[in-house]
Amino acid sequence: MSQHYLADITSSHYMPEFLELEYLRRKIRRADEPDNPMLIQRFLELDTPEKANNSAALQIHLKKQCLLLLDTIVDDALAPQWRENCLNVIYCLLSKWQALAQTLPNNESGRAEVNAIITTLRNVKICYSNALNKSDRQTKNSIRRDFL
Repeated sequence: MSQHYLADITSSHYMPEFLELEYLRRKIRRADEPDNPMLIQRFLELDTPEKANNSAALQIHLKKQCLLLLDTIVDDALAPQWRENCLNVIYCLLSKWQALAQTLPNNESGRAEVNAIITTLRNVKICYSNALNKSDRQTKNSIRRDFL
């Protein structure tokens, strides 16, 4: 395969959808193509929450998508632009999950999970905002360790 996944595979006729999804999950998590944000879009097109047949299943589905992106965002070994791409996408998913969590009765745990991820993301943004204002690499690494 060439460097860019979407240049080679533009439809799922090259491999079964479930294999393509797993392939995309790995590429997203490892930032195999940090200059190709379309990987995330392709993943979301294939891994649509609408395939979940009830609200609870939809909530679990959105949680899995968010956790994949969150794991990628907090991995400071990955390219910063890739992590930022994931950060931009996760907010949309969290918004959907939060709206769903608030409509389900007796769903305090779902709401708490959404809020925990939002808090983690705020800490990550604060961490990098502070680190960017300091030129000392050692300070930057200690800030990362404190928040991540």
